[in-house]
Amino acid sequence: MNNVLLNNFLDLCKIPHTSGNEEKLRNYLKLRFENGGIKAKIDKVGNLYAHTPATKGYEKRPTICLQAHLDMVGSKTKKSKHNFKTDPIQVSIKNGILKANNTTLGGDDGGGVAMIVTVLEDKQIQHGPLEALFTIEEETTTIGAIKLEKNVLQAKYLFNIDGEGDDTITIGSGGGEDIECYIKPKLVTTKGQTVLISLFKLLSGHSGGDIHLNRLNAIIEVFKCLNKLSNKYEIQLCNAQGGMAKNVIPGFCDIYVNVNDNQAKNFINDAKKYLINLKKINRKNEPNLEFKVTLTKTRNKAINTKDTNKIVDFISNVTNGKIKYDKKYKVVSESANLGIIKFDNGSLTLEWLNRGETFKNIKDIQNKIISLIKTNKWSFKRLNLTAPWQPTIDGKLLNKILEIYKNNFHKTPKVEVIPGVLESGEILSKYPKMSAISIGPNLHDVHTPNERMELKSFYFVYNVLCSILSKIN
Repeated sequence: MNNVLLNNFLDLCKIPHTSGNEEKLRNYLKLRFENGGIKAKIDKVGNLYAHTPATKGYEKRPTICLQAHLDMVGSKTKKSKHNFKTDPIQVSIKNGILKANNTTLGGDDGGGVAMIVTVLEDKQIQHGPLEALFTIEEETTTIGAIKLEKNVLQAKYLFNIDGEGDDTITIGSGGGEDIECYIKPKLVTTKGQTVLISLFKLLSGHSGGDIHLNRLNAIIEVFKCLNKLSNKYEIQLCNAQGGMAKNVIPGFCDIYVNVNDNQAKNFINDAKKYLINLKKINRKNEPNLEFKVTLTKTRNKAINTKDTNKIVDFISNVTNGKIKYDKKYKVVSESANLGIIKFDNGSLTLEWLNRGETFKNIKDIQNKIISLIKTNKWSFKRLNLTAPWQPTIDGKLLNKILEIYKNNFHKTPKVEVIPGVLESGEILSKYPKMSAISIGPNLHDVHTPNERMELKSFYFVYNVLCSILSKIN
């Protein structure tokens, strides 16, 4: 069965399925289920449902809903030419590790989808009635969970297969909300020389699961450098591009600034000194950090000095990273991630995903950032509010699962609340009588081109899932 599970995952990798581009994968799975005699349908928002009856003798067992999301984050190295809308993910397996070629792997949440597909199609597994829910756009808008209909699922238990590792049972998670800020600065015709400051090869990572690791945010750090230099030099911002997604700690950022002809050489030297020191003091937590500071093709249009200074001051001082820590659950309870900056057609856009353990935590973070945006009289939107998953669970269910881990696998998993946003919170807000857990395989550097999945762990979690399904009564 391990080969079947692996092949199912590799089949998913052949079909592009980044957020907003799930249609081909969803249609493929629906047709595959129907051809195999499994009932399947697509709801109005685009989620895929499937249902399979209990195996003989298990008809009176409680119905369980297995849930995963169809989409993946599309992140790639600067040299990669991969097109996430058309190209399959190229996967290699070495020393028991699955990894893609200069792109995200899609183990989040292709691993969960593959497990559910394998369970539904395996006639040898003993289980009660099963529902499967495959949601869309979990990595961006969370619209699949937010728009989930209230009268579709019949399950008593929800098993989210998007968890934090094979030694963990998750019983709660944060919620989140996006902010998008739109700045229309005054552009002027400039003279002088244009300098590129590029920061790249930072570790990056999941802005929920890795936020406690204090990895540098490339956008913030480049603007801190610029803020320091603006005290000495008159600068005008020409362009800025950084980050891949709101839920990814940015691993690169490029900014272009105009400086006076007679200051360019000293400006470059001072920028290099600043970044050399940044690299030195962060050599342990950012061992691969690289930078480039160089003259480039002169840009004739730039943001005027006054607006440049406002933007630089805002970005270099805005709330970001780990904000509050919950000692009870040993988890980050408030965090902010400025994930994207882009300058197009004379407009600068900043995009955040901010997370909180409660709605109040989320509101507190948003208010801190929005108050500064309002001070500068810029426009903004708040988007995609996702409910936190409060740590409440059926004690009998949790004890039974812990018993299965101990008796069948000789392991005692951790029971945790995590800072990342899982869809369980939104689903339970519509089905409050459900009880939920989340499990998943060991994934590393999720949402980055260095994402990896441990094959042994992938198999292990699948076997745990099958054991739970056969023994829950």
